[in-house]
Amino acid sequence: MLEELKALIKNPKLIITMIGVALVPALYNLAFLGSMWDPYGQVNHLPIAVVNKDRPTKYKGKTFEIGDNMVDKMSKNKDLDYHFVSEKVAKNGLRQGDYYMVVTLPKNLSQKATTLLEKEPEKLVVSYQTSKGHGMVASKMADTAMHQLKEKIATNLTESYIASVFKNMRHLQKGLKKASNGASQLNEGAQVAQDGSQTLTNGLNRFASSTQTFDQGASQFSNGLVSYTDGVGQLHHGLGQFSESMPSYLNGVTQLAKGANQLSDGIRKLEGATQLPPEKNRQLKA
Repeated sequence: MLEELKALIKNPKLIITMIGVALVPALYNLAFLGSMWDPYGQVNHLPIAVVNKDRPTKYKGKTFEIGDNMVDKMSKNKDLDYHFVSEKVAKNGLRQGDYYMVVTLPKNLSQKATTLLEKEPEKLVVSYQTSKGHGMVASKMADTAMHQLKEKIATNLTESYIASVFKNMRHLQKGLKKASNGASQLNEGAQVAQDGSQTLTNGLNRFASSTQTFDQGASQFSNGLVSYTDGVGQLHHGLGQFSESMPSYLNGVTQLAKGANQLSDGIRKLEGATQLPPEKNRQLKA
């Protein structure tokens, strides 16, 4: 034993070889334990392919694009290493080990999102495929981290889905609000029209009353006109009678003037007869 130790000391190359052989398992264990130390704490470096097959759909005049909105949301998320590729590229990449998982957004995703406002909304189904890799480390990683990884991916997808749905719902809400404002304006217009109709009705009633009053006034005017015509006729008749009696009246006046002249002459004669001569007057004074 001592002789062997002495031989090793005398041969340094042999010592290096033995140390290297001893370190190989240690290095292997170090690499293995390092990769498995936190298998789901570094999933942001895990490549995941996303295939968007969703087709936009119309709902109450608004376009729902849940798939495109989810892709936009996921592209800004750094928790996972998303790769947005076609279905063919995703399958080939999964087969070759380029992607750990392939998430497929179905073509009816937007259509099902519109059922959230219904009594019985349809369930969202997002399919995915995984690969355990081609080595023991990758396989072990997949086995130990699968549950946590699925939960993380599901949470991320759910957040993206909810954000996309609410984004579209906000647009829908704005449209409904505009429709509500339009309905309110229409209602106000209808109220104004109703008020105008009532005003028109009141005006027509007043016009009808005025027409009736006018009719009554016209009847009174007609009656007064008849009375006026009768009075004019009577005046004309009276004037005719007055004209006929005028010559007799003039003759009477002439005769009255002659009689007045005769009376005046008689009075003058009477005054002359009552005067005494001057001699008689002097005798009476004496």
